Amino acid sequence: MEHYYEEMGADYAEAIRRIGSDERIRKYLGILRRDDSMDILRRALLEGDVDTAAHTIKGSALNLGLSPLTDSSSRLTEALRSKASSETIAPLLEETEQAYGKTIACIDKLSSRVEEGQA
Repeated sequence: MEHYYEEMGADYAEAIRRIGSDERIRKYLGILRRDDSMDILRRALLEGDVDTAAHTIKGSALNLGLSPLTDSSSRLTEALRSKASSETIAPLLEETEQAYGKTIACIDKLSSRVEEGQA
């Protein structure tokens, strides 16, 4: 598990402190994997109601010690709450999407290894 956290640039010790065990971390990573908050965030940007979706991603990432995703989604959340311009929000959204994509890719690798009995 720690290897996947290193690959994500995430804080495994923080995840263990908050969540308690590898088994529970796997459970919550699986929930994050199935969560549709990023899709909701993309749709919300078009509709103008984005605070909740960005905050949900930030909270999940924070609790799981996913530092890059926590950092990028925190910056995005703050920009959205302060009603920043689209020129400010666009690169923050892209950064959050990239961090989310990398996180999901690592979760998928971990899930494959678990299914194969290797993690």
